[in-house]
Amino acid sequence: MVKLCHQRHPDYLFARTNLAAIHLQNGDTAQADAVMQHKWDLKLMYPHRDVFHVTEFTAMSYVAIDYFMQTGNRDAAELILDAMVKLAPDHEATKSLQKGMYGSLLTKFLDRLSRRSRRNLRPAR
Repeated sequence: MVKLCHQRHPDYLFARTNLAAIHLQNGDTAQADAVMQHKWDLKLMYPHRDVFHVTEFTAMSYVAIDYFMQTGNRDAAELILDAMVKLAPDHEATKSLQKGMYGSLLTKFLDRLSRRSRRNLRPAR
């Protein structure tokens, strides 16, 4: 249904973000980028518009953050999340992304700390 919706309405934001999200779930960042026409900003995608609904903003932001995290651009992902926290702090997408991004950061930190501790506790040979 998502593919059909995008085929019939290629300029419809939710058709784009939903199809890009599917590609990202499959790890296909290049295809997600193509669906979004290499534009990860609402104003770039729709230059004739100055006002966007919060659902448009959160949908675009959610997919953009996933894309930037998968492509290793954590700084861009964090900038977008900061904007989400300011503009839609109580939105479920914002809360979910905060848990996911900062949870994964904490997990990585604890994993590194654990590896260092194990190395330091090894008996000398």
